[in-house]
Amino acid sequence: MAKYTVQHSCGHEETHQLYGKIKDRESKLEWLEDSLCRSCWRKQQEKERQEANNIAAKENFAAGLKGLQGTEKQIAWAETIRSEKINKLSKIASRLIAGQDKLPGLGKEVKRNTEKRIFELGFKSSVQYFDTCHLAIEQIQNERSASWWIDHRDIPRWEPIIESKALAISEETQPDAISAKAESTIIPDHQAINTPAEISIIDNTVTVLSPGKNRDLWEIIKLKLGFSWTGEKWELDIGIINGTAVDRAAEAGHMLLAAGFPVIIWNEDVREKAIAGDYEPRHTRWITKNVKTGEFNIKWSRSENFYDEARLITGSGWSSPCVTVPPGEHKEVLDFADEFDFKLSIGARELISEQETLLAGATVIKPARVKDKEQVDKSRKVLVPDTVSGDIDADLADN
Repeated sequence: MAKYTVQHSCGHEETHQLYGKIKDRESKLEWLEDSLCRSCWRKQQEKERQEANNIAAKENFAAGLKGLQGTEKQIAWAETIRSEKINKLSKIASRLIAGQDKLPGLGKEVKRNTEKRIFELGFKSSVQYFDTCHLAIEQIQNERSASWWIDHRDIPRWEPIIESKALAISEETQPDAISAKAESTIIPDHQAINTPAEISIIDNTVTVLSPGKNRDLWEIIKLKLGFSWTGEKWELDIGIINGTAVDRAAEAGHMLLAAGFPVIIWNEDVREKAIAGDYEPRHTRWITKNVKTGEFNIKWSRSENFYDEARLITGSGWSSPCVTVPPGEHKEVLDFADEFDFKLSIGARELISEQETLLAGATVIKPARVKDKEQVDKSRKVLVPDTVSGDIDADLADN
């Protein structure tokens, strides 16, 4: 072991500690003299990364893509991600065209299985499937949000519209990724664990990638916020009663931070709302319209119980997990909502409006009283003579 002062190819001197045989040290010294010093090497790497990002941005611009929107660090990372993804999307589009062309000539069994799979996915025809896939690719290529590309960086395939072979995406290791992650990481002052939970918005679903099993996190994400576990991450699909994806993501971030969990939130708007607690809280009591039966559905969270109160409404029934009410009892439904702070969905409001319109257009009458009529005796009459004697009529007697 010995220390050597080496003058690098950049002209800077640095001290290096070398080990091993003299011959090996001499070889190492020659290599060091032909290389850059640590500082110059880091600058060169940073320059190469910036050049790669600039090349990706120029390629995206040349392809007719609009500039990304986000922070400077996010855009720098997302330009490279977008360039890589668009190349993969172009290959998927080519395979889709080839598959669409080959479909009519496939054997009956193969063609039937292919179309069956398309129908199971929810498409009405193979034509709709292929057309929608091409439309989806075009929309994805025109996505301008840098945080959206970062959120989608490690998705192996694009669903629900694009069906293709799984795309193996490597974990990003660029310093740009590290910088963007650091910028998007929030650590509470009363930190409970070290590994952060990652919160993303993908399409119309909020996802939480949790750092292993944790009882406190489970109670917040599942019991309080209503997320479901997929086997890999927590997900909450945004429907008619969940508010917006931004509010739900911000609420999850805020509640986790308050409980001492560090979080990673790529979306800048969501991140700011989570820090400030500036979001519309999730409402857990809802009255919706059942599109199949046309009835009202009354639903509440697992931590509450309004079963007895809801069953007092005329005509109510139980269809797990909701109390159902006939549309004609809309006035009682409104009274129930006011008393127990239940919100009405758009469908429920439309149902109430329909019932009010029906009542407003209906004819209100006082039924006339039917007069009693004298009953007519239509039974067969029996003639009875005025007098009866034992004598036989002379005309009837035997001669």
